[in-house]
Amino acid sequence: MKTFIFTMILSTQTLAMYKAYRWKNRIVTCSPNHVSKQEQVFKENNKLIKELKLIFIENKKLENQCQLIGLDGSVKKSSKKPFSLSVLEKTINSMPMRRLELKK
Repeated sequence: MKTFIFTMILSTQTLAMYKAYRWKNRIVTCSPNHVSKQEQVFKENNKLIKELKLIFIENKKLENQCQLIGLDGSVKKSSKKPFSLSVLEKTINSMPMRRLELKK
């Protein structure tokens, strides 16, 4: 699986992109100062990233922050530092939609 990484500024186009991923992917979005560390986390385990339906998007409008956006498009978790793979997995596995996925 390829890891998708985008650089963007929040705009109408960006909001449309977020909407395009709604119900398909969870999004981790970070400010520019956290991009390299968060990218490294994504490269650690592509299989798990794919299983969790995660993509990474750089957000130049965020300041010193990362966010996890759920399948429904809402912010599920925010952090002042990049998310570890274990934090992403634990957070996502506690979500109702993910629990349904795991039961199948």
